[in-house]
Amino acid sequence: MDRTLKVHELNEYLKASFEYDEILQNFWLVGQISNVKHYHLGGQVYFTLSDELSSISCVMFQSYYEKLKEFPAQGTEVIAKGSVRFFNKKGTLHFQCVTLLKKGEGSINAAFEALKQKLHQEGLFEVSRKKNLPKYPEAVALVTAYDSAAMWDVVKMLREGASHLPVYIVPAVMQGANSAQSIIEALATIQHKARSLRIEAVILARGGGSGEDLASFNDEALVRFIAQYSLPLVSAIGHEVDITLCDFVADLRVPTPTAAGQLFASSFIELKSNLSLAQSAMHELMNQRLLETRELIENVLKTAHELVNTSLQKHLTFFEFLFHRCKMADPLYKLRQGFSITRLSKTQEIVTKTGQINKGDILVTQVSEGQFLSEVL
Repeated sequence: MDRTLKVHELNEYLKASFEYDEILQNFWLVGQISNVKHYHLGGQVYFTLSDELSSISCVMFQSYYEKLKEFPAQGTEVIAKGSVRFFNKKGTLHFQCVTLLKKGEGSINAAFEALKQKLHQEGLFEVSRKKNLPKYPEAVALVTAYDSAAMWDVVKMLREGASHLPVYIVPAVMQGANSAQSIIEALATIQHKARSLRIEAVILARGGGSGEDLASFNDEALVRFIAQYSLPLVSAIGHEVDITLCDFVADLRVPTPTAAGQLFASSFIELKSNLSLAQSAMHELMNQRLLETRELIENVLKTAHELVNTSLQKHLTFFEFLFHRCKMADPLYKLRQGFSITRLSKTQEIVTKTGQINKGDILVTQVSEGQFLSEVL
């Protein structure tokens, strides 16, 4: 009896057949690109690859598409890496692409990876070889194309955040056949004059470009020169997605020339901010100390005033007491109270008892305001 299948059973079988076939997984496919449609909602790109005899529908999902520097234009001969995928819901077959290279870029990439592997095995990319960047350099040098966007990006950041920092611009050819040698000569000039100019760090900067534009920065002679360079070097080549061998061998890689300027400016901006905070804290502390000192002096003066007043009051009380005692001891004081002193006129002896006087004695009686005589009868 003939076999009968449902549609979904057939599609499931086809899916398994295609996707379990190792020949159809993770391989390179050569063709001309056409019918490009970019779906912004999901981020995926649909396109067709074809040769002179046939064509196939292709898809590249957003996560892979975003890794491309640029998507090839219609009609471009490309080499695509991916796998065959069968979508059983609609019964359609696609080549699911993960990488796209323009034809000819494959050999360039292979050469890049081979040199990268060679230099890596020699230890040129080891972290232990990298020099620390000075946080507050006395001066920096910038190797770039003169009056280029990259130059002004760096200079602008340094002017805004570290206007006092000397920046020595050493022009070099940044792309083309003579570029690598020009950069080596510029770096050598800086190295020769670094001590006299107090240069403590170097920025190598260039704006973004195609792989061909940035090829100089994969030059073996340049990479080796940077590896043995005596000054700390920052690589600021292209955009964040652009990676060169100079990035691996440099002491630090930053994504853009602007970021290189920000790197050195940020240290001084942070320093200024910390100094400003310290100054404010010192000012506040001094004010607090002055306030505390003022309060202390006022308290001392208040205490001293209270002590003086207390002592003065004690002395006044004592003086009043002495005055009263002296007053009480004054004979005139008793006389003013109505008392009197009587003496014998002959002898001036004070009469204190009746036995001292006789009939006919003349007495002298002293009162507060004079004296008078009397005779004893």
